[in-house]
Amino acid sequence: MSNDAKMSAAQMSAAKSANICHFDLIDFLVTVERMQNPALRDRPVIIGGQPTGWGRVVAASMEAVMRGVRPGLSLAIAASRCPDAVFVDGAFDRYLDASAAIDELVRDAGVPVEWASIDSVFLDLSAGSHNQSLGQSSGQSKARAVPARQVAEYLQQALRERLGFDASCGIASTKAAAQIASRLAQPTGLLYVLPGYERRFLAALDVDLLPELPPGASDRLKHAGVLTIGHLARLDQPAAELLLGRRAVEFLRYARGEDERSVDGTAPPRSVARDLTLPEATQDPLQLESALQYLTETLAGRLRRLSCFAQTVTVRVRGGEPERTYARATTLREATATDADLVTASRALLHLLRRQCRVIGSVTVVLSNLQRSGAQMPLFPLAPPATRDRWMNVRTRSGFRALVDGRFLEHGVPPQRRRAG
Repeated sequence: MSNDAKMSAAQMSAAKSANICHFDLIDFLVTVERMQNPALRDRPVIIGGQPTGWGRVVAASMEAVMRGVRPGLSLAIAASRCPDAVFVDGAFDRYLDASAAIDELVRDAGVPVEWASIDSVFLDLSAGSHNQSLGQSSGQSKARAVPARQVAEYLQQALRERLGFDASCGIASTKAAAQIASRLAQPTGLLYVLPGYERRFLAALDVDLLPELPPGASDRLKHAGVLTIGHLARLDQPAAELLLGRRAVEFLRYARGEDERSVDGTAPPRSVARDLTLPEATQDPLQLESALQYLTETLAGRLRRLSCFAQTVTVRVRGGEPERTYARATTLREATATDADLVTASRALLHLLRRQCRVIGSVTVVLSNLQRSGAQMPLFPLAPPATRDRWMNVRTRSGFRALVDGRFLEHGVPPQRRRAG
């Protein structure tokens, strides 16, 4: 390597660390649909509605993409390009539940998390992770942070093995470079951009890879001869504004490897959710209430760890003949994170759902409309947080029936047959 191609020691010292991580969840919506219906595996899937409708494609599997189907395409045209595709209306509730499970997993790393969309998330790994579950050996000091790349690799593997989602990962010192790196790493790779080399990394890449380009901007840039990100980086501001409008300065900075945006870890997650498949479908109200209480208290504990409060409670059950999903939701007068308030609300919803579906095989609880403040806290908590945490740990290890309300035992709730939850 020539001297001018090498980074000087001064440049290296001035460069920021590569600590911003971006995960791009590949085929997220399609994966959720395939989890719900395994018969869709290895088949072209198009989400957005039926081909006889006026709608457009929301998402398409890789098999459909290979035949020219893209998000935004008319469903009728998608059907002509991929006639053997399975068309799915989509279920936003299921997508939110899956997103909530991913959010819970990535937040376990103990670092700031910012969702750019339902299938795109940034993490700030500048401090690494002190979570002992993230691949640290027992000999490592508890005070030692796990390196950023190790945290990213662990989370990428956990997403695949624990939740069933493939994700590409990009790590860089800026959000724009990390997001572009994750696109280049698709479908399941990890690309690490050395700190200080962002502009060189970006220079030869197609200008289409710049995130958040407005509609039509790519065509205008290429018509003007701006084919790569490096070409854009060399434009002056007036020329860039003619092609990109008001956001020209912002895109010029991205193209030059300059991006001062930080990961906003202050925003709460959209929702938290937990589901439980019962050992056997049942219509016993006490068994169902026991499962519901376990799920709701587990989520309430997670809210407290996140310093969040929920105002909307949703309960979904699956059962009946033929099997289908039933859901009810309620919005509380005030946001809360207390077990008693949330359990009372979810129990009332379950009572309504049992009128629609008598034999139930699975229960899901979702807490949404989350906020960081504005909630009314109880004057006298029902139990100290430490005690409550011990209860949840026992249930996590031994199943939701390991500890139940005494009234459930009085009515003869059968012992657990297998671990659930």
